Amino acid sequence: MALFERFMEEAQVLDKLDVMIIDTGAGIGEHIQMFLNAADDVIVVTVPDPAAITDAYATIKTIATLRNDVSMIMNQVRNEKEAQGVFGKIKKVAFANIGSNLKLDLIGKVNADIKVSSSVKRRALFCAEYKSSQPYKDIVAIADKINAKLERNVLVKANESGLSGLFKRLIRTFLMRGS
Repeated sequence: MALFERFMEEAQVLDKLDVMIIDTGAGIGEHIQMFLNAADDVIVVTVPDPAAITDAYATIKTIATLRNDVSMIMNQVRNEKEAQGVFGKIKKVAFANIGSNLKLDLIGKVNADIKVSSSVKRRALFCAEYKSSQPYKDIVAIADKINAKLERNVLVKANESGLSGLFKRLIRTFLMRGS
């Protein structure tokens, strides 16, 4: 326990963060469910590939057992029309099988662009190199939407903000599962 307390003390530096993004990858195990329970907001990111869409729907279905609000980002799409089309299909299936109480919102899309994969291969910061590209503008638009939620105090409660607040919620979730 002393190690955890020391970690929490040192983590105070990160308490000034407004947003922390945790990429859980595909699939939702028990530990991921704990993060989902503790998170202020959950965003599912998918690409317009049938297997990825199926995984995204399965993730949304699992999340819906924990909470009724899920946001989505459509990545590597050709355009806004494709993003809206894929999101519309996911939303239709989700409402039919999960129920209309689910609040599923599309907060943005990121266009596919060879410059992104090229930057990744070179281990270069895409956003620093291609500020005039559409994917960069898409990412900025998504960040602006997340920031607007923060400014409306939708995401973070004042007494549980930052990294230590997240860990407090994780511990509560862990303790509730243990009892």
